[in-house]
Amino acid sequence: MPWKDKEKARIYWMKWYYKNKKYYNKYKNILRYKNTKAKRNWLIKELGNKCKKCGKEYPNVVFDVHHIDGRNKGDTEYLYLESWDNIKRKLPRLMLLCANCHRIEHKK
Repeated sequence: MPWKDKEKARIYWMKWYYKNKKYYNKYKNILRYKNTKAKRNWLIKELGNKCKKCGKEYPNVVFDVHHIDGRNKGDTEYLYLESWDNIKRKLPRLMLLCANCHRIEHKK
């Protein structure tokens, strides 16, 4: 619904949020979890579903996503919150490693 007066719109949404805060936060977290899980599963499938170092297949919870170039180290923990297009764009710079190989890689 378009608002002519932006201040009225802001006040309306603030009141709506405070009235529905519990529902909104619960729904937001559920939606974020579902999207994160779907993106993680898709990314693991696209990267080959096996560790690039040891070549073994594991359940999805064992895998970590590693940046090949190393310049975006802290970026992987927020990777699943990004849009699908950004994740697809970053795909060539990512490598799938099991937890052990990922720790060894960062220890080097």
